[in-house]
Amino acid sequence: MAPVTRGGINLLIWTIVFTILDVFFVFLRFLAARLVKRKLAADDYLIIFSLTNTFALEAVLIWTVFRGGMGNHMIELSPSETTTALKSVPAAYVTWTLGTAAFKLSVLSLYIRIFSISTFRILSFVLMGLTVAYCITFLALFLTTCSPDISQLWNPRPDGYCRDLHIGQLGSVSTNLGIDVLVIILPMPFLWTLQMRVRNKIVVSFLFSLGFITIAIMIWRLVDLKTKSQADFVYHMPTLALTTELELWIGIIIACVPTLAPVLKRYVAPVITSLFGSRGSPGARPGPLSIVTFGRLGGPRRKIYTTVLYGSQDPIRDDLANGKPASSSLRLRDDAFTTTRVTSGYQGDETELGSSSAENAIYVQQDIDTYQTARTE
Repeated sequence: MAPVTRGGINLLIWTIVFTILDVFFVFLRFLAARLVKRKLAADDYLIIFSLTNTFALEAVLIWTVFRGGMGNHMIELSPSETTTALKSVPAAYVTWTLGTAAFKLSVLSLYIRIFSISTFRILSFVLMGLTVAYCITFLALFLTTCSPDISQLWNPRPDGYCRDLHIGQLGSVSTNLGIDVLVIILPMPFLWTLQMRVRNKIVVSFLFSLGFITIAIMIWRLVDLKTKSQADFVYHMPTLALTTELELWIGIIIACVPTLAPVLKRYVAPVITSLFGSRGSPGARPGPLSIVTFGRLGGPRRKIYTTVLYGSQDPIRDDLANGKPASSSLRLRDDAFTTTRVTSGYQGDETELGSSSAENAIYVQQDIDTYQTARTE
């Protein structure tokens, strides 16, 4: 029996760390939905499906580490270990393809849920169609790699054959990379047409741009596929397995980050406020503290909101308090992101963050109404 290699052990450590992180971020996503009493939507179910396929892929690779000799040279493997390593190939392809397609569809479903611009929604649906087509096409390609069936890969027969797996991998990763780029850049032109503070636009653009991390990982994987020998693929499997899983792990985290506004406002903002002090205390920041992310409240009004982490005065509220017209730079359209704030120890008619999700929703709606009133004046 071939020994467990250092590459296999490293892969196990990465797997444990990122499995915990992924489960934690998905938990926060559902906690955020509960805090604002938002019904679960398609993007939530799709991220669960992606996480399930990630678990399945991890199980396949762990199985290969201990039973398939991952990281050893092919000539060092027993017949049973060679069979296990070869069986892991189609299993990994299927789970990876389903998992990556699911988190792309989750992000696109989130776009559709939070944006009301018709052109943007149509383009999102088009990308969803491309993602589904990609998933179906490459699943069919992987499962028909060998004739008479996929078992020809590990149980060769004289009348059977297998196509070059290397070509299929390059094609799938390249197509996946192209779709990811489109998903990331899709909201950018629409975002910068909204009447928001430039700071808010930069922050939200940064959130959307986190997907470029997965682009970098796929480029790494393409380079690895091009430069490593396929004749001894089991020896190079630890690196390929790591890049494959990293795309899923980080993709799931990135898909969850934009939904975490309620959790950050409820639990993180009070901690930050306690660290920096409230308004009026020595060394305090000048103004209410806000926190950056975006999302959408449930209920009939279904307003879009975004929040930004900084300490500053609110120009509209200050202008209104001083009898001046509201700052024109912050006038918002109905379909634009609306800035909400979290305060602690703020004097006057400010409503502090409530202890229940209902109070939280009321607070956000009050802030929205303040801005809407400012627009009319």
